[in-house]
Amino acid sequence: MISGILPQGSGAVYIDAGPYRERLPAVRRGELLRDEVRTWCDELSARPGRALATSPLPEHPDTTCAASTCCPCATSWG
Repeated sequence: MISGILPQGSGAVYIDAGPYRERLPAVRRGELLRDEVRTWCDELSARPGRALATSPLPEHPDTTCAASTCCPCATSWG
């Protein structure tokens, strides 16, 4: 809920950097070698594929369910 409220109020999207909170500014300040940043980027880029392989989510969204839930709400707001 909050993730939708913040952009509406400020126009900015905030992302919780969590465990990367220290490392991201270090990259910006140039404190990491280019090869370190590339290795880290490669590792991060590989994560979605690995997560997808074990994801409990269905292969395709249930568009019928989504439409029956969302469309009545959207049309009632007029």
